[in-house]
Order: sequence, then C-alpha cells, then structure tokens
Amino acid sequence: MAKNVNIEDYDLLFIPEGRTPDRMRTNVSLVKLARQAFEKDKVVVAICHRPQVLIEAEVMEGRTVTCWKSVSTDLKNVGAVYEDKAVLVGGNLVTSPLLGDLPAFMSATLELLDIK
Repeated sequence: MAKNVNIEDYDLLFIPEGRTPDRMRTNVSLVKLARQAFEKDKVVVAICHRPQVLIEAEVMEGRTVTCWKSVSTDLKNVGAVYEDKAVLVGGNLVTSPLLGDLPAFMSATLELLDIK
C-alpha cells in the first residue's frame, strides 16, 4: 500500500496503465507519494490515464506531457502542455498514452535512470 512506502527508498515511481484511474486518483496515500516523488526529484513514469494521479498531486503545471486523449483536457486545465506523442520525457517525468507504446516508454525510462 502506498501509505507504507518511503519514497526515499526508491529511484522511480511507476504509475501503470489500467482501468481504475478514478480509484487511483482518489487514493490519498498514492497522491501524497506522487507529490513526494516530485519534491525529491525522483523519476516518475505514468502511462494512459495515470497522469490523473499527478493532476491530483498538483505537480503538472507547466509540464509537457502525453496521455490517453480523454485526459488531455484535464491536463490543459491545470496548466500542463499536452502533445499527442508515443512518449514524452520532461525533466524527471516520462509519459505515454498507450500500453502499445511500452517499448518506447521503457526505453525512455531506462535512459532517464541511466540504465543501459
């Protein structure tokens, strides 16, 4: 559970693709963990609808991201810049709209973590 996680123990917060975005974005512990990950400059990766968790964490303003298209309006409304791309890296954040983009998504993530 997210409430038992110390972000200091990890290099990366991976918010996976799935069909439960509303549950995840209303999980107070997960939202807090996401905010802490940004505060500690950890690598954060989010695929599909998962940038919604980052919207709730109030860390998206000014960031350039991609996501599932139906989430793009929510991102724009909080001051993020949406681009329709397979993967986007912005600072410590990697985003991707589809599970089908996983190879490019993982390649970008590993590069950001400096793993060859």
